[in-house]
Amino acid sequence: MDKKIKVMAMIWSMGNGGAQKVVLQNAIALHRDKDIEFKIYVFNPPTDSIYDRTIRKLCYDADGTVTYLGYPKSRIKTKFIRGPFNLSIARTAWADAIRREQPDIVHVHIDELLYEVLPGIEEADVPVRFDSLHSDPRRYKGRKLHLIRKAFQDDGFIALCLTNMQQGIAKEYYGFKHSEILRNGLDFDKIRSRIVSREESRKMLDIPAEAYVFACVGRLQPVKNYPFLIRLLPQLIRRKPKTLMIFAGEGEQLPELKKLAQSLGVMEHIRFIGQQSDVVPVYRAADVFCMSSTSESSPLVLLEAQACGCRCVISNGVPEESIITDRVCRMAADAAEEEWVTALLDDGFTGTHTLSEADYSLDFANKRLKSIYLKYWNEYNEKS
Repeated sequence: MDKKIKVMAMIWSMGNGGAQKVVLQNAIALHRDKDIEFKIYVFNPPTDSIYDRTIRKLCYDADGTVTYLGYPKSRIKTKFIRGPFNLSIARTAWADAIRREQPDIVHVHIDELLYEVLPGIEEADVPVRFDSLHSDPRRYKGRKLHLIRKAFQDDGFIALCLTNMQQGIAKEYYGFKHSEILRNGLDFDKIRSRIVSREESRKMLDIPAEAYVFACVGRLQPVKNYPFLIRLLPQLIRRKPKTLMIFAGEGEQLPELKKLAQSLGVMEHIRFIGQQSDVVPVYRAADVFCMSSTSESSPLVLLEAQACGCRCVISNGVPEESIITDRVCRMAADAAEEEWVTALLDDGFTGTHTLSEADYSLDFANKRLKSIYLKYWNEYNEKS
């Protein structure tokens, strides 16, 4: 190639989330690539998240691979007028960053961020534009939805979808013209290298050997539908008195979940263990991995659980394409509580997988991303 293609990836923060994991994996894969110069711009300042710590360890914040904008905001304190000023300042900060970087390609992570970055992208007339859909598009309403639709329909953005299921939903909801499937990549060998025995994992987490463990991994937020699982506990305890439900993750719903558990008298059967730097022991300690989400795009934690040999029970809101072993039971949308209890306790369940590990391998995902960048950059040059 005549020159390296400059890719500017944009994200709100590098907190502990799936989108953050993906964008950092992209940076690692493309660091010092012969064809692509890949940089991440983060609106928020660095935190103590696992991904911000990794960025510091790799010195990506020093060598220009990652730039933090520091969350510039208005000094106005009045709540009802502060929002518009903050939006204006955010848009200006992004526009300044885009102007300095002069990217050939912008890659936005999380649709909502388009509300802040689109004016700067338009002003700079960036040639090739991508947006990765990391969640259910139907969560957006009003002005944000209008602007996201505009980005896809009028402003040349290409949607990168995680699954065929998400692509179908998003195409109908956003009305985009161009899209590609780019599945999240996972380093299965790295996960398996950290596997310990059931006994060791339970000792590490201080879980009784005789407990029947239901494990949930993910942020404590409404979309995970964790109150539903907690409401199943009285029935589970009646059939398995030594039931223990573990929640690994942090989030705003923690007080509500604790209050619900206390009202049901099941608090002693629940353990909130917070954010874990390594969740492999959680999967290995579990008898069942549970995912009750109302919607998921492509949950990495489900792939990790399957890689660790976990039996899984998931909701209808989780795409079938996330099933890569025969140990996953996907519940019907209208499944009753009794059916969930039966499925959660069915140790002998055998199902069928939809895709395989190869479809989600990190190496395959990295190569796929680069090929997408090159494809659309070459198409742009051919038209120019």
